[in-house]
Amino acid sequence: MKGRRTVYKGTLDLAIMLLSLTSSMEAVAQTVEGVLWQLMGQSTTTASGSSEMPTGEILSTPQGSPLHALIIGINEYKSRRISDLRGAAADADAIDDYLRTELHVPVNQIVNLRNTQATRSAILRELRALRTRASIRPDDPILIFYAGHGATAPAPPGWATGSQKISLLVPHDCLVDDENGVHIQPIPDRTLGALLHELAEKTDGTGTAKGDNITVIFDCCHSGSGTREDDFKPSRLERGFELDQAEDLIPPTLDKDIWSKVPDDRAIAVAAGFAKSGSRSHVLLAACREVEKSHEENGRGEFTRALLDTLRSVATDKITYQDLMQRLPDIPDQIPQCEGRNTDRLLFNALAPSKGRVVYPVAMKDGQYIMDGGSIHGVTDEAQFSLYPGRDFSSSDTPLTTVVATAVNAFSTVLTFSDSSASPLSLPSACFAFQTSMGQAEALRLHIPLSKDLRPVMEALAKELQLQQEAGSPSILLGDEAQADLSVRARDGVIEYLIGDSLINIHGLNRLCQTTKAETRFIHPVLRAASHFFWHLHRSPKKNLLRSKVTVEVFRIEEDEDGELDEDLQSPLVTRGDNLLQAGVVNVVADHKTMYGVRVINNVSVPLHVWAFFFDCSDLSISEYYKPPVTGRGAEPNLPGKGELSMGYGAGGGRPYKYFLRPNQDLDVGFLKLFISTEQVDLSSIEQRSPFITTDPRAPEKEKMKPKPIWDTVPIAVVQRKPGSKQSNA
Repeated sequence: MKGRRTVYKGTLDLAIMLLSLTSSMEAVAQTVEGVLWQLMGQSTTTASGSSEMPTGEILSTPQGSPLHALIIGINEYKSRRISDLRGAAADADAIDDYLRTELHVPVNQIVNLRNTQATRSAILRELRALRTRASIRPDDPILIFYAGHGATAPAPPGWATGSQKISLLVPHDCLVDDENGVHIQPIPDRTLGALLHELAEKTDGTGTAKGDNITVIFDCCHSGSGTREDDFKPSRLERGFELDQAEDLIPPTLDKDIWSKVPDDRAIAVAAGFAKSGSRSHVLLAACREVEKSHEENGRGEFTRALLDTLRSVATDKITYQDLMQRLPDIPDQIPQCEGRNTDRLLFNALAPSKGRVVYPVAMKDGQYIMDGGSIHGVTDEAQFSLYPGRDFSSSDTPLTTVVATAVNAFSTVLTFSDSSASPLSLPSACFAFQTSMGQAEALRLHIPLSKDLRPVMEALAKELQLQQEAGSPSILLGDEAQADLSVRARDGVIEYLIGDSLINIHGLNRLCQTTKAETRFIHPVLRAASHFFWHLHRSPKKNLLRSKVTVEVFRIEEDEDGELDEDLQSPLVTRGDNLLQAGVVNVVADHKTMYGVRVINNVSVPLHVWAFFFDCSDLSISEYYKPPVTGRGAEPNLPGKGELSMGYGAGGGRPYKYFLRPNQDLDVGFLKLFISTEQVDLSSIEQRSPFITTDPRAPEKEKMKPKPIWDTVPIAVVQRKPGSKQSNA
């Protein structure tokens, strides 16, 4: 297989070369896609002299994530009664940076309002504008972020609330009079609820219903000391206050033009307290409970900081809103809330996937900078990294320097400076490396026939090429159909994906299980997932020194009805029949009933660490088949020397696996790949969800073992004796 993986020097290589050598794109094209199309145009002329693509046509800027966002951050308040904040604008900037750099949201899909820009009229205008923005299609993810002061006030007469209080957002010009002498009010929860309902469902004749894929994040609270006191400037500020003066009473008709168009039960309650568990229009992530205070310290909101740290450590296409909030670190004196009917959805409905940011610790040892990551993690020779002083950095931060992998070992890498001005004396003794280039990593070879119907595929490819240069992901190279891992074909308005990898074809599978719409936003995740999938499927060490030292066996698993029940009242699981693994292939019965387990036998005295992943060749997902029960530095090996490890049964833990086919499938192929090492490593970044949003994951499903349906009695003899009588020894 190694000879087959030789990188093909094709059209895209030339495009990359032109991009790197041309200081001005005008000589070639305005975009990367233009380069690709101009290069392809040289060979698209048919025998009749016509061209399948119009001569000189330049594709539009490639679409990134479909997510659209409104980001509001207010430090400065016009009213002298409201104390300024120090970290709200910085929080908003950090959210903006995360969307652009981690989720690849185009700048023109983000609206930013800061300080004096964030007036009441501007906030309401931009919320309404989301309904009419043509670039937002139904069910596209929408994010609304607000950092600043919140407030509470008595409910106006006729406004139904449970606590006789309403919650409000506080715009920059709140509590002052406008040029006409009209007192500018905060924005009530009733108004916000009506706007969100209209955005989701459209209740008037303007705009388009955008659906309920709306995420609202509020880093504020509704009580506290947010009103100004003489020169009181604590280091820890509260983002909220109460409005209880007569002049601050909310008029009953405030924003009636907005909420009168929405049914009362939706307008009044949909965002009550900015939190309502039954909300259908959106998911709300709030900094704290209604009775608590939200804080900022050292120029940042504690909730937003914790939220972004957690987001950067996970993959947004693998985690739900509920899971995300459960992973947040504890925040003193405030408990973040997750509200809404769709909190069990994946973040942003998985339409803006991020694999999470992987950074490697770097430390100086014996005069060299050594990175705690090596070939087992996928590091290759000549890979490039940026060094930062800590894990929490953004794309706007200037790295300490850039380095290159010059000696890649199994678990560590020697880094040398690519910047001649850098020196060990100018860097801290410990820092973190973020990969920006894959170096000599083998590529996914993609075949795209010359057809105008495949124009969206070229746009998606160009977008991925740009992202590879930024994030250091495995590259995609154009290749001939006979050499390609994956080919695309347009048919009846959809894109089909054909598998050309002989490692898979030899077992009878030649296409992915689903098609996508012929739109860049659906095609791009498939190309990105394929690049990750084939890279990890094929990579292995230069020498397979451990493979012959372990024995892997696969068995059918059954319950031992005569065995002693365990602590979960389940019968023990035992192997039945012979080892099913023959010549590297296992044929299983995909009846959704038969259970299977794996046994790994260590033939050497050195204990080993084992991870296992299942590569689903039909949908490009990589699932965690077996994870060491303990991870991190100092973790004990899970495969003892001269011992064995069972997966799905026995002492190894976990549940057995069973297999099933998707509708209209008679055969499917996947690969169970074990990563075995002498040192503990974190390989969780290998896992990925399928890029097909509606896919029904076929590959091994863990059998949910239920307690055995049994009952029993426990008789206890109660012997009653007369006081003073002797106890019998019987």
